[in-house]
Amino acid sequence: MEGNPYQKMLDIMKNEAKSIQKTWLRVGEVVKVDPLTIRIAETEQSGNHLWINEQIQNEHKETVSFVGTGSLTGQLNGNRTTFSMDEEIPDERIRVQGENVLKNCLRVGDKVLTLSEDDQIFYVLCKVVRA
Repeated sequence: MEGNPYQKMLDIMKNEAKSIQKTWLRVGEVVKVDPLTIRIAETEQSGNHLWINEQIQNEHKETVSFVGTGSLTGQLNGNRTTFSMDEEIPDERIRVQGENVLKNCLRVGDKVLTLSEDDQIFYVLCKVVRA
């Protein structure tokens, strides 16, 4: 066998690695809420450079429903929720539906996990906190 077989194996691995598309997970910090601006790797990203998870967008609405007996009172996730009763249901079961509006999900200083393939477009996956 001619040459260094380890060098040949390393060269093959390097060539294979070049063909693999790289993706980067990074933690960013919210520096402005409106318009949303996030500092990622010492650069500020906003506008068309950000795609955000719908569930952490400001004013995100979720429809919630509960089925049970008795009564239901309280708040959902600390947010004011409006409930409406369905018409009479057999077996004295209660069906409640409402809409939960999540406001101010992201605040200045919050940390978010982002994903990027090219450092041009960043996908904001979720808010993260220290354990």
